[in-house]
Amino acid sequence: MDVVHQYNWGKFLLDRLVCEVSRFRQGKQRAVGGCLLFLQLFYYESISVEENSALAPAVVPFLSSWGEDEITEREKRERELGGYGCGEVVCKERCFDLDSCEFIDQLDRPPACNISNGVEHKENQVEEQIGEITLEEENMLVFVRNKDIVCGEIELVVESLRTQCRNRDYGCNEIVDYRKNNDHEETCIYGPCSCPLPDCNFVSSSKQLSLHFSSKHWDSGRRFRYNTPLAVSLGINEEFLVLQAEQDGALFLLNKGTESIGNTVTITSIRPISSEERFAYNLVSGRGNSSLRLKSVTENFPGQVEGFPQMDFLLVPFCFFTSSGQLNIEVCIQNTTELTADCP
Repeated sequence: MDVVHQYNWGKFLLDRLVCEVSRFRQGKQRAVGGCLLFLQLFYYESISVEENSALAPAVVPFLSSWGEDEITEREKRERELGGYGCGEVVCKERCFDLDSCEFIDQLDRPPACNISNGVEHKENQVEEQIGEITLEEENMLVFVRNKDIVCGEIELVVESLRTQCRNRDYGCNEIVDYRKNNDHEETCIYGPCSCPLPDCNFVSSSKQLSLHFSSKHWDSGRRFRYNTPLAVSLGINEEFLVLQAEQDGALFLLNKGTESIGNTVTITSIRPISSEERFAYNLVSGRGNSSLRLKSVTENFPGQVEGFPQMDFLLVPFCFFTSSGQLNIEVCIQNTTELTADCP
């Protein structure tokens, strides 16, 4: 609590609200969340329900204009008009030029913006806060009769904010439209991947994870070459084995699950789920003159596979195991997605 005053609560409110409005407009949720009190007061300040929508000066802060009596009276007026959205949109002057604001003496920093052909926030003050915001219209007073318009200025903010990808710590330098940030992050190749070893908390991009595993856990997996069969063994209590390609350091998991009649075996690639890169692989388990074979293509997971999601697997009956309960299997991972290709 001693440092709570150091946080930028205005930025937090705006970021959350813009995100909520964006997700609502994209149809990803049925209602808008965030600070609904701010939305309510913003609506009251931006929508006039009076017959003559005369321009009234903005009072700062807005909250000081709305007591319990004022809010009750406004809600009564909204009901008389048929509900919210029936008023007239009014974009008042919001003291964009801070030199004219009465509270300028309370600020300990220079003005954050100015008016020219619109409003442009100075790069050194606002870019790191909420991104670039530009107002195209020259006139600051706008009257629109449209029931579909509720918060014109909020729409302006949503459409103009740009933000950095949350995967920037893992190497992504993309600056994207706030409304499309979720879409970008769902396909970002720098999505975080976690080290599959249970005692390691390392998280980074798949490329950095590969370097990490090579240097820190070089003796905890098996190295292999693409298109070359590799014989491996899994003990009765081993649930997975990490495989690392010698050519490019890519990491894979040989996963083992347990069923009533045997073990399920599959291979996954450790990389973001959104990655389009796939690898064909062969699994072969033999016993005497009998053998079981699976040809499939890897699914992508950013770490260990929790549970056993729907994917192709090889079911190896317990009778194929050694007397000590060990599962011997031949693995071949190919740097292609062609299932017709066979390992030598």
